[in-house]
Amino acid sequence: MAILTTEQLAEVRRKVSSEEDLITYTKNDINDALQAIEDWWEANQAGLSSAIDTGTIFSFTNSQKKKIAKFWLQQRFSRGN
Repeated sequence: MAILTTEQLAEVRRKVSSEEDLITYTKNDINDALQAIEDWWEANQAGLSSAIDTGTIFSFTNSQKKKIAKFWLQQRFSRGN
């Protein structure tokens, strides 16, 4: 399990708070949520890599898979659903 550093937590908290109209959670609440996301990602990233391998006959490198996933996530979340 990867533990987020204080600096990593603060960076994400600042980004989230810049887009929030009203903050109703505590620093500990958001830190816990961020660590839960980090834990989930660590537990499931191999499954995502396998899904990409299964979904195509092309053999993407790990670096390519990370870039594909990064931009998919950005696009997915910008859609708001």
